[in-house]
Amino acid sequence: MAITVSEALDHGQSLVNDYYEQKKMMEDIDKMYFMEWDEKPSGKEYKFTTSPAARNALVGAIRLMTSTEPNFSVPFEKNNDEAKRNSEKIEKICKTIWYHSGRFRGVPLEQPAIESLLRYGMMVLAITETKELEDIFVREGASKATKRQVERLVNSTPYLVEAWDPRGVYPEWGRFGLSAVYRSVDMRLSEARQQFGDSAIQKVLSDDYKNLNEVVHYADYWDLEKHIAWITGTDGINKMVAGEPIVDDFHELPCIPIVVQTSEGSYIDSDREYQAIPFLYSVLKSGLWERQNLELTILFTNLFDLGANPNYVYKSISEDGDLELDYSVPGGVAKIRPGEDLYPLQKDVMNKDMLQGMSIADQLVEESTLYKQALGGTGNLGANTAFSTVSLLNQVGRLPLVSPQKRGGWGIGAVMETIMEMIKDKNEASTLKSKEEGFIEFDPKEIPDDLIIEANLEVDLPQDQMMQANIAQLVQQSGLASRRWVREKILNIGASGEMDKEIWDDQAAAQEYQKVLVKLAQMEMMAQQQEMQGGMGLPPEGQPRPQRPEPRGPVSPGSAMQAQAGMIPAQRPGTKPVPSMGEGMPIQEGEMPL
Repeated sequence: MAITVSEALDHGQSLVNDYYEQKKMMEDIDKMYFMEWDEKPSGKEYKFTTSPAARNALVGAIRLMTSTEPNFSVPFEKNNDEAKRNSEKIEKICKTIWYHSGRFRGVPLEQPAIESLLRYGMMVLAITETKELEDIFVREGASKATKRQVERLVNSTPYLVEAWDPRGVYPEWGRFGLSAVYRSVDMRLSEARQQFGDSAIQKVLSDDYKNLNEVVHYADYWDLEKHIAWITGTDGINKMVAGEPIVDDFHELPCIPIVVQTSEGSYIDSDREYQAIPFLYSVLKSGLWERQNLELTILFTNLFDLGANPNYVYKSISEDGDLELDYSVPGGVAKIRPGEDLYPLQKDVMNKDMLQGMSIADQLVEESTLYKQALGGTGNLGANTAFSTVSLLNQVGRLPLVSPQKRGGWGIGAVMETIMEMIKDKNEASTLKSKEEGFIEFDPKEIPDDLIIEANLEVDLPQDQMMQANIAQLVQQSGLASRRWVREKILNIGASGEMDKEIWDDQAAAQEYQKVLVKLAQMEMMAQQQEMQGGMGLPPEGQPRPQRPEPRGPVSPGSAMQAQAGMIPAQRPGTKPVPSMGEGMPIQEGEMPL
């Protein structure tokens, strides 16, 4: 039996209660991320200092994982023959949809997706068919500029992927995967109108609404049968009630067009809080961030209070003693009388125990997040450490990112698998605009059943690329794997056939370039020959030459060759031959050499 609006709201409220501790943890993570220290001591005399260690570790991890775009591949060992035949085209489609989904929002899509995965331990990606958006605006007579925006989106990609804020998403999994998703967020009316159109908003809020910047509480519910969306309010006792639904339809899709992926945690834990573990979980639960803040605050408060006070002690032999200082020489001279004393005041501003405690907190935070070597730091290594050692530690320092990399790739791959299911279910040919090859047309019949798509999230740094290229060359030369496998698994290059075509194009261009160079060299040689002929009083090649008496006697081989090349005039038998270049004067028959 299909669910009603009130039943969807009750189910959503039940999910909200289940996820309360997890969402509270997300709020605490945000305080560390934005460096908002709520539990700091009161008092104006303190020099409050907030530790950036947690934020730096999270930002560094996000930058490492978003250094390149996801690399989509259709693995041969996990798909059937039909998928292998169309693998390159499917990979192009995935890459193009992902690119345009970020392009139209002005931010590469992997950045908000990976940020939410690391920051909150959960990534939520929603899929929208762009043609439906176009139908809404065309039907309701939108402005020319609005229609043009939507037309550009539709002409570029048939599906739009968006990263949702996990703080307002409450998923529910069944035995076979995602079974329901409840979303509850604050949304401006302008956003709701772009998603559903004017008529749907007017049906809920009346016809005379004008303030599109008004913030309303928007909620929607997806299950395997229906999609329901509404604007919520309260009944005066903080109980959410649903208004007139904006959408209440059977979606008739082969799956829920939403993918929810966690970075750490497991479904074997019954508590929702432990099913999605964020990157800074250990730092949050241990309280190390607050300890760092306290240590830094006390350290800099003491540094200011003690360091700004007098630094010397002057002992005088009389009550009205006056210290005489002479600054006429560099550094100054203190003139004291016999029995008086002047010495530095011993200050313990940087207490050793406090610095030791600070060092312990810093080390624990680093062990709980990301090692400094992974971000290019050297840690406690000396200046003379070998580069190979630093490079190895740089690789090992990324081990905390192994699980988010693998799970994040699964989530992004699942989005593309869902899109392929929707394309196949709709059974209509589509066109999308590739950034490399222009428009790509594809037929749903080219998409096989039970398709598996993988997305690799690799950290591509210069030293990594060099090492991977060397490994790929060794594997290829040894014959241990095919060229396609080496490209996909080691070099992270998808569409191996397309790469072969690019290589062939480069080789053909190089050959054509060599032909042009040879032709230019020949033209230069001909020009030099014509210049030499002009210097000998000969007409340019192609014009009639003056007749000369035929030579008598034999003709030397060198002279014949030069005459054939046009460098000297031809000779008739019986005449004295003209000496050739590089040879002595030939001797005629019956003559004696000089």
